[in-house]
Amino acid sequence: MTDISFCHLASAGKMLSTQKTVENVRKYYPDAYYLLGSDAADDLYDIAVENKCDYHHFADKVGYPSYNLEKLLLWFERFRAACIKCNTSHIMMMEDDVWIRKQLTLEDDWELAGQNVTEGNIIPQNIVDSIVQFSGEQPNNVQYGFGGGSIFKVSTFLDNYDRVIEWFKSNHDTFQQQYSPLGFMDCYMMVYYLLCGKKTSVNTHLTDTHHHTNDGWDYDEFVNQQPYNIEIVNNYKKYYWL
Repeated sequence: MTDISFCHLASAGKMLSTQKTVENVRKYYPDAYYLLGSDAADDLYDIAVENKCDYHHFADKVGYPSYNLEKLLLWFERFRAACIKCNTSHIMMMEDDVWIRKQLTLEDDWELAGQNVTEGNIIPQNIVDSIVQFSGEQPNNVQYGFGGGSIFKVSTFLDNYDRVIEWFKSNHDTFQQQYSPLGFMDCYMMVYYLLCGKKTSVNTHLTDTHHHTNDGWDYDEFVNQQPYNIEIVNNYKKYYWL
């Protein structure tokens, strides 16, 4: 059975947005496993208790948005903790600006499902070559876009963890010096699954506001104008500046 859990590694200084995001998920998934983590910053214990989350107040700060190897390995450990405890087939990467509108459509064959990126975000050929050499598979996609709101197959992440982590230990910092986006979550999570020899999928139920500034833009109007099939909105920053 295809089912879903949630992993939410909250940003510092966004407590209201964290709270609203968690409460919104609980409207549609009152009992799903939900890891809520604080990055050595805000105390989110009360939010976690009120919303039945598995709360982790991490002692070491990872930060945002780009990670060197040390920070990347910490991030992977946190995501792995959620995968170990969730007991579902898939897990969704929540962030403080991810908004869901209804229960989610899930496909059994999704390994990782994210936005449809049609321009830019192209992983360089030397990194692709290393992925092919490691996995034995040619990627079906080399344009990254698997950030907030993306959905990942749990068993793939766990079953390949040790060997993929060794690839990152051997290659990450060298490749990141050449291509800094490798330190972004929406890039390195795609690379992780490509290293497992898996194919990416487009989630046609996911959209993005592509709006990042505090200028009075109406996020709710954007959400309300979306067609019925849109279930997830990334970069929903309505509560970021309140």
